Amino acid sequence: MDECVESSRFHGVFWRCFVGFALIAFSALTAVSAADTGCPGLAKLIELDSHGLIGDLGVSGSLLVAAESGYGITTWSLDDPDHPIRLGSWASPTRIFHSGSGDVLKLRLDARGFAFVGSRDWKDVWAFDLRVPDHPKPLWNSETMGDFGISVYDFDMRNRLLAVVGSKDRLFDVADPMRPILIGDFSSHGHAYSKVVLVGSYAVTWRSFSSIEDGVDVFEISDPSDLRRIASFDLDQHYSIQQQALWAGDDLVLLTGEYFFAVLDVSDPSGPTLHHLDNLGRWEYIRDIAWKGRTLYASVYSTSGSRTEIIDFTDPANPILVDVADNAGILVNGGERLYSSDGRSIDAHSFAAGLPVLGGTSPGGAVEKVAFYGDIAVVADGYRGIVTLDVSDVENSEELGSFEAGDYADDVVVGDGIAFVAASDRGLQIIDITNPTLPVLLASMPFDKAWEIALDGDLVLLACGRSGDFGPYSPEWLQIIDVSDPSQPEHLASVGGFQNGWHPSVAAENGVAYFASANKLLLIDLSEPRRPNILSTIELGYERYQVRDVAVSGHLVLATIPLIGLAIVDVSHPSTPELIQEVNVPAYGVSVDGTTAYVNGGAKLSVIDFSDPYNLEHRTISTKRPMWGATPHNNHVFLASPPYLEILSLECQPPVASFEFESSAFLVQFTNTSKYFWDEIHWDLGDGTVITDMREPLHYYEIPGAYDVELHVASEFGESTTISTVVVSESSRADFLAVEMGGER
Repeated sequence: MDECVESSRFHGVFWRCFVGFALIAFSALTAVSAADTGCPGLAKLIELDSHGLIGDLGVSGSLLVAAESGYGITTWSLDDPDHPIRLGSWASPTRIFHSGSGDVLKLRLDARGFAFVGSRDWKDVWAFDLRVPDHPKPLWNSETMGDFGISVYDFDMRNRLLAVVGSKDRLFDVADPMRPILIGDFSSHGHAYSKVVLVGSYAVTWRSFSSIEDGVDVFEISDPSDLRRIASFDLDQHYSIQQQALWAGDDLVLLTGEYFFAVLDVSDPSGPTLHHLDNLGRWEYIRDIAWKGRTLYASVYSTSGSRTEIIDFTDPANPILVDVADNAGILVNGGERLYSSDGRSIDAHSFAAGLPVLGGTSPGGAVEKVAFYGDIAVVADGYRGIVTLDVSDVENSEELGSFEAGDYADDVVVGDGIAFVAASDRGLQIIDITNPTLPVLLASMPFDKAWEIALDGDLVLLACGRSGDFGPYSPEWLQIIDVSDPSQPEHLASVGGFQNGWHPSVAAENGVAYFASANKLLLIDLSEPRRPNILSTIELGYERYQVRDVAVSGHLVLATIPLIGLAIVDVSHPSTPELIQEVNVPAYGVSVDGTTAYVNGGAKLSVIDFSDPYNLEHRTISTKRPMWGATPHNNHVFLASPPYLEILSLECQPPVASFEFESSAFLVQFTNTSKYFWDEIHWDLGDGTVITDMREPLHYYEIPGAYDVELHVASEFGESTTISTVVVSESSRADFLAVEMGGER
């Protein structure tokens, strides 16, 4: 990937650069470190295609192996990790790995070149010989081995020990993989087990098949002939086999069930310790997990989307989320690379750290929206009301003051030192923030369920009413209020009374209000605000996919529709608005800055250039937490991510020019090693040759000598020049001519 560009479709400088988030430092899944790119993010180093649906990955030394549902086994060489080479594959003639999902596969490798694969919903385990990786071949499967029992629910292999649980819960010695030897039995304690992992000198088993509660048993396996249960933990309730999972690192095991998360620490010789982790409850489904030391890479799915969360488990009782990457799938730690798969292809990423720490704060409530009064951020902070923050220095943002709204503060806009707050059943609240350390209530006006707010000149537009999941049905209204005297607001008119909406939204500009209710967008003329006139109505999405938020910029209205995306409506002719574009991005809220839209959808932020609405450019990145809102300000985006206000910088580093070269006779190959993003290039090769359209030229020098070669790179963030001397000698030329004419020297 060049610089920060994931696709050649992104042409503008704007699309190259997302630097970092507030609050905490990252340990990101980036192609190179922050110091090398200037605008870090998830970046693929390689992409490999597969035959079937990848169910699991394994890495042993320089060998990468994929177990593929509906296919079999495929191997790649990682001798050059940046350029893997497909070696071979084994295709199952009976489709033993056939399944509707790759998730049923589990792969374990050992250093000698053998693989063990669980298949077909854990009915059996297969052993493969990969010592000749060009030609993988199966050795046996557990159905033909009497000691394994008739079905295997789970297995694990480490240090030449193979543990299986199912109809029989046993431990095998696979020092000779072709002849596994039964050496221990876990079921001698009278329990049945459904999951098992091997970690250090322990086997950890999930005690199940109880109608009351599950548990975890820990066995000492340093002497496999004497399996001793050294610890047992009850889990308070029963989880189905489909919900249970054990994920082993070096000395930690993550336990997951339905909305249940715990970590078992086996690092203390005196005995294992189990820590319950309530703060991971945001996960709904875990696809896979990889450990690197005490850093956990978790591929998770939730209502806020799919992503890879990176969590520091240095203190197992208090894990810290350090980053979220835009990637979710099968994961495996390959030593110097993290390999992932979305099921159809394999990507490789480097383990890198170093993203900058920006400022930020946790106001402590439920951060909903943010607006600005100069460098003062005014936060609608749920139950706290509004909170004012000094963000003139984002690295050291500071809370200044607050005002209790008396009800839930859902939205806020600011004009001339006055904050206008949509405060649920308290309606409209008008607060003087000219002294941000001591906000003062000027006036309030009661309305039922004030939800969103817009400001157009001296008019406040308040979207009220909610239906469905948020309590009793309440008709949706647009309330029009004159705030020319903020201390004495006057209600002028109402529009609406609509039913069946989820919640309304409003934007306004130049005397026209854009009011969304259910799947309809109404254009309302406010030139006579006591007698508002509905100019037109346009349906967006479908009845069940309703408009969630609207924003306006010039003659374009942008509307978010969850599960559909962002709709762009041309309102040049207000009586006949026209839907001209839909963008399939995660879409919940939207704000605009000029011709740039910031669309938040769960834990995804899409930044869309709509200067040409018929030819959009956009990029979507992952954030650490789901967002309620994303507001641009001073080349940053402020993310309302309850309970945090996070700050995302959009600045890149200026480029730093550098190059290397390699000569062969009088041919010289130049390699551009410039750091950070650049979009202008100028080579002066020292012999009168100037190149401005080639990244890495191959140049022929007519005359031997020393040439000062200059490389200049530039972007909107700065420019840089470097000079190196290239020497072309007579001997080099003679060598080349001799070879060219067929001679020898």
